Amino acid sequence: MRAILGDLGVSDRIPVVEVWNKIDRLPPEERAAMRRRAARRDDVVAVSALTGEGVDRLLRRVDELVAPPRRRATLRLRHEDGRARAWLHQKGVVISETADEDGLIVEVEWSPRQAAEFAAAFGEVALLQDSPAAPEGDAGGQAPAG
Repeated sequence: MRAILGDLGVSDRIPVVEVWNKIDRLPPEERAAMRRRAARRDDVVAVSALTGEGVDRLLRRVDELVAPPRRRATLRLRHEDGRARAWLHQKGVVISETADEDGLIVEVEWSPRQAAEFAAAFGEVALLQDSPAAPEGDAGGQAPAG
């Protein structure tokens, strides 16, 4: 497959997901074996377009490959920074908000492009902390200090 892509001028640095479709047509033992073989490889996903089996895994894998890296940041918004707060919510990047006497502490998870757009529009907002986004399922959400 890589040879064909190379012949087409596709760089070998481009991520590829090999999709094994129509697993619904296999007998149960063969289907289970096919899923196990696919699960051992990051570049392969076994699916059935007809039944939807494996499609969630395929979509997660594609998202991992094409989604821009995300970072967590903690921002200090003053009470008068309502437009900045509205922008954050409209972009869907807010993880949590905590109010205090000075305004809001807002934890966000965003792409570098979103961070740059925010800084250009609302540069006066204080950035309290910036760190890589926590892996999915990490309840703590903060990268270790150091």
